[in-house]
Amino acid sequence: MENKEAVKESSFKEKEKVYTIATREGEEIRFSIVEVNGRTCADVRYFAEWGDVKGLRATRGGLTIDPVNMAKFVQGANKLFKKASKK
Repeated sequence: MENKEAVKESSFKEKEKVYTIATREGEEIRFSIVEVNGRTCADVRYFAEWGDVKGLRATRGGLTIDPVNMAKFVQGANKLFKKASKK
């Protein structure tokens, strides 16, 4: 996983890990409360180990959601869940 780019440390700070989904060894999807440029947001992001750094690192693969849009995000996720569950 050497070609993945980490989220810039200066602009992205995880404040609280809320929930994780293990995908493969050394990888997970993480639901977190984060601070981005001084603003608190919700975040759903792919974390992975790569290179010489130990531990999981945030990748650019994710969604940072303004709290104002959380209800709409949950609505959309529920609709997606219902559609995907029918198949």
